[in-house]
Amino acid sequence: MRPMNDPMARLTFIANSFRSVCDSTRRDGGGELPRRHELAQDLMNAFNGKASSDFARSFFKTMELYLGAVFDLVTSLSADREPENLMHSLTTWIRSVKAPATVYVASTGVIGEIPQQHREEWSDLGAHQVPRRESSVLGCWALRHPW
Repeated sequence: MRPMNDPMARLTFIANSFRSVCDSTRRDGGGELPRRHELAQDLMNAFNGKASSDFARSFFKTMELYLGAVFDLVTSLSADREPENLMHSLTTWIRSVKAPATVYVASTGVIGEIPQQHREEWSDLGAHQVPRRESSVLGCWALRHPW
């Protein structure tokens, strides 16, 4: 695992996170919707600088900015910026936020990115690590979008 101060760490985080978004898009609707597969491929084309739709290029640029901001926030919370300490730093910070939160986990969403052997432990995407948080797992169905 790269130290978070490695110049490639930010780019690796953005790349891995964006691939997860594309993989989740492919799984939407039980992974059987050709339009979702086409959209995921269009998004990956935008990510790779290949021919893609205006929507995909705009979405990627927006996600690149957002994911960069997430990376900056999380790494700013840890003085040593070592990957193994980031989760502790993040949960400590979240505990200090005095606001209720509910985590909804889509049954075929990002949870699909978690290796099978860790799914039980991470079934709520880590919400159990922060007191006063509720989580619910939702069954998902495909929404019909124009894309």
